[in-house]
Amino acid sequence: MKAMFVYVAGIHQSYINLFKKHFGIEFLGILGSSFSQKFRPLGKNINAIDPFLIKAMISSLKIFKRIEVVEENFFTTLTNFDSFSEIIFPKEEEMIAIAEEYLSGKNVVFEKDFFLRHDRDYSLKQQDLSPDIKISRDDFDRRMISFGLEHAEKSSDIWRHIGSVLVKEKEIAIITFNHHLLSSHAPHLFCDPRNNFKKGIHIELSSFIHSEAGVIASAAKNGISTNGASIYVSTFPCGPCTYLIAESGIKKLFYSEGYGVLDGEDILKKYEIETIFVDMSF
Repeated sequence: MKAMFVYVAGIHQSYINLFKKHFGIEFLGILGSSFSQKFRPLGKNINAIDPFLIKAMISSLKIFKRIEVVEENFFTTLTNFDSFSEIIFPKEEEMIAIAEEYLSGKNVVFEKDFFLRHDRDYSLKQQDLSPDIKISRDDFDRRMISFGLEHAEKSSDIWRHIGSVLVKEKEIAIITFNHHLLSSHAPHLFCDPRNNFKKGIHIELSSFIHSEAGVIASAAKNGISTNGASIYVSTFPCGPCTYLIAESGIKKLFYSEGYGVLDGEDILKKYEIETIFVDMSF
């Protein structure tokens, strides 16, 4: 007999797809409130639906033979698992922790084919950009990226140098780079908080203003409209910077390297911002 255990804050299509993939499983366990108390990220879901209502919703799909809301004591009673030949969890940080703590030696399978929620691993994941992004080898675009790269070298960030160029009607409006607002010497005097993390992890914990944010802030200060403008960045923006770009009215984003994080690329598509890779290889 197979069983599946999931934490569900709210039902959406990916959960339904997951359940349909495992149609006919004998037992589905919905993690109850004791797990929200045990794992802090789960407890922060203030919009989470009561697990018994989740049970009723899933029951209406008639996919599983038996559905129960289970608490931590269910996992401490190992006889509950004697009849399960296979135990399925979504591949999420908290689910892995539960399996390691309670189900050592059991046949546990982690389902990784569905994005169900932003657990910590997914939030930190570096995501390849879509292959359908346009590619430019235009001389003007390459020149703008080159300007961004030149200014990027002025940055005192010991981790990464990023340059951004705001362009309106083929004219440069603003060029800037990621920089420290207190002093360019600050990371050398006080050390950089980025030193505590690996590349790509907790990119928001920086003492620098990102170049894209700097461009938009400078435009606001100087009365320059970003609506309909283009931005050239040496590296694809982080998640928070893509949000700023989306809300700023910028309509074209050019970049020469990098990867996406969180839902930045999806946000750009939603706001109909044309994303163009500039080939600097020749």
